[in-house]
Amino acid sequence: MKNLLKLISNHIGIKVSCLFLAIFLWLYVTSETIMRKNFHIPIRVEISSTVNIVSVSTESVFIGVEGERRAILKAKPEDFSLIVDIKEEKLPGTYTRVIIPDDIKLPSGMNVTNVSPTNITVILKKIKQID
Repeated sequence: MKNLLKLISNHIGIKVSCLFLAIFLWLYVTSETIMRKNFHIPIRVEISSTVNIVSVSTESVFIGVEGERRAILKAKPEDFSLIVDIKEEKLPGTYTRVIIPDDIKLPSGMNVTNVSPTNITVILKKIKQID
């Protein structure tokens, strides 16, 4: 028992300092507020009822987001959405849209830092009317 007490009380100042340093480092690492992560999300194309989609240059995009650590750790790809709205295009043809970070719906507390690819090309054809 005496040996155990002597072992604990020997160099007590160094041991207490190390304990405080360990607690400080743990608090610093766990309180880091900004975190970055990449997600792969699908693209949904909305079109007019007078045309059909022939092809889309890409079905999904990679996005980089940053935000609060807790929000980033909870986030799943399903929490994000990218809708390319070309409903105003009622004629057949090839249409290219630039994808900007504001086009992506994401959970609060996050910002989009990058998008790849940065544009999408959609080819539309006219719907044939059956008489």
